Amino acid sequence: MVRLVVTFTFVILIFLLASCAIDLTAPEVSIELVGGSSFVNGEVSFLIKVRENFIISKVLVYLNDALLLEENVSKSYYEKEVKLNSVNYKDGEYTLKVLVLNNQNTSTERKIKFYFDNTPPSVQLVPLQNKFVNSVFKVKYELSENIAIDTVALYIDGKLLTEKNVVSEFEVDSTKFSEGEHVIAVRAKDKVGFVSEASDTVVFDNTPPDLVVDGIETADKLYGKVKITANSTDNFGVRKVVFKVGDENTAELDKAPYVFEVDTTKFPNGNSKISVIALDYAGNSKTWTKDVRIVNPGVLNWKLKVSTKPVYGVAFDGEKIYATSGTGVHAITVDGTSVWRFESRLAASFKAAPVIGAAKVIYCVTDKGEVYAIDNNGKQIWFKSGVGDSIESSPAFSSRDKLLIFGNNEGKIYTLKAEDGVILNTYVTPDRYSIYSSPAINSEGTVYFLGRDNYFYAVYNSNLKWRVIVGNFIGTTSSSPAIDLDNRYIYIGSNDGKFYCISDQGSSGNVLWSFDTKAPIVSSPVIGKDGKVYICNSNGKLFCFEKTGTKVFEKNLEEKVSLTPVIGVDGKIYVPTDNGSLVCLNAEGNVEWTYRFSGKITSSPLITDNGCIIFGTEDGHVFAVQTLSFGPSTSNWGKFKKDNLNTASLR
Repeated sequence: MVRLVVTFTFVILIFLLASCAIDLTAPEVSIELVGGSSFVNGEVSFLIKVRENFIISKVLVYLNDALLLEENVSKSYYEKEVKLNSVNYKDGEYTLKVLVLNNQNTSTERKIKFYFDNTPPSVQLVPLQNKFVNSVFKVKYELSENIAIDTVALYIDGKLLTEKNVVSEFEVDSTKFSEGEHVIAVRAKDKVGFVSEASDTVVFDNTPPDLVVDGIETADKLYGKVKITANSTDNFGVRKVVFKVGDENTAELDKAPYVFEVDTTKFPNGNSKISVIALDYAGNSKTWTKDVRIVNPGVLNWKLKVSTKPVYGVAFDGEKIYATSGTGVHAITVDGTSVWRFESRLAASFKAAPVIGAAKVIYCVTDKGEVYAIDNNGKQIWFKSGVGDSIESSPAFSSRDKLLIFGNNEGKIYTLKAEDGVILNTYVTPDRYSIYSSPAINSEGTVYFLGRDNYFYAVYNSNLKWRVIVGNFIGTTSSSPAIDLDNRYIYIGSNDGKFYCISDQGSSGNVLWSFDTKAPIVSSPVIGKDGKVYICNSNGKLFCFEKTGTKVFEKNLEEKVSLTPVIGVDGKIYVPTDNGSLVCLNAEGNVEWTYRFSGKITSSPLITDNGCIIFGTEDGHVFAVQTLSFGPSTSNWGKFKKDNLNTASLR
């Protein structure tokens, strides 16, 4: 009996101990999103599994903190499939939460995030500037999506070109495709598989237009109004043709005929570039260019201040311009830049035009009886003094004999060796009047000059051949002779207003004819290539004569003239006046244009190969005025002292 009681008591004790066991382990909870993707469209299932060592008492399921499911459970394992459908919810982010409690009130919480997406993405192409594209271009788009984009792909004519994660633009190399129309499409796919597409049709064009330009293809100098015609075609059409002078757009035409009339007077004279550009709609272009020089006549190209004293003479060796002014000889480039200045030793003034001899040596004389030989870098080669108190007669240079010949204020004609300045001989005029006239040398070596005693002299090897009277009073005569090509005629003006044509008969001089211009002649004659001779008197009348003395024309310029005209290679005559005018006349004596400035011209002009008239002024400037005469006359004596070198010599 006792044993039975003990056994029962033990069983009761074991039961009580089991009922009072403590569960310290929380339930195990898992949530599986069936299908694997956290981005959901349509129905989705969540598989909930719970394991508990003892007894599960309650399972609660929440969706974004809203109770979705509550179940009382009295077992150690629980499994439940919860189904949701996105159509019942707004697009967005959601959290499914499972809370499990056991019979000891120990709890476990698990969460899973996911997204409902019921709306496809929106994609729009950013419009191109035009439907024609070339080379590498960008395809840009605008994209909107409620939840998340998976990929964006680019298609050309329905074929996938590239697919990427979200980017803002694609680059397309149009050169890898045929020219013509193509469909460009951008497809956007979101995380649930919705696809949206935007497309556009564009034209790939990598061929520039054809371009042919007529009108100035052979011209390198432009002036006035110039008509230029452009012929342009393109496989998809020419958008426009642009015309430029330098860097300035002067005209644009968007339809044929592409004819431009350019007024070059609106642009500065000088080197420039003409460009014609044909553009198609894709931006391809074809450019035609031509380097030109704008040469509107009668326009100042440049001026340079070289001194405060008058500029008495200019010469040009084909590279540099040389000007005598004050106590200096100045070298200048053809575009008006000062290169160097040479100063006289005794602060003497250079009052006669410079002369350029062999090897571009420059010879100059001063009003203190000095003679200088200077190289074209401005360095003295030799110096000679003591050849008179003053020399204002510009020397003549014999290239054959290498001689330098000039007169001085003592009535002497000196002949010097050009290489070293050694005096070879001297001729002294009978009355020893000052010589201001610059001598001239014929092909045989005879030297002609006009004396202040109104005699016209012919001297050979410092011996007088002959002299003839060419005036009726003594005065300061500076007219210098001009010799025609066949040596038959020598022309000279005189203070008595007469213009003379003299023939050298060897031992005597014969006045063939003379013409009374009714006013003193200070300037010198010039000869055209047709043999016509031109002279100005001091009252501003320009005369043209045949060799025979027949007057061709007489033109009143209505301004005083003391300097010598220059004839251009095209036969135009340019006359400098004392009142600051440069007058251009054609071969018939008609004025074509006049350049005026506030000053006085003090040196007879020359013409460079680029068509610039070069002259000096009383206030020490050297001017360059544009003409259409690109060089001096090809006659033997088209300017003061024959040529741009001022040699005054046919020998």
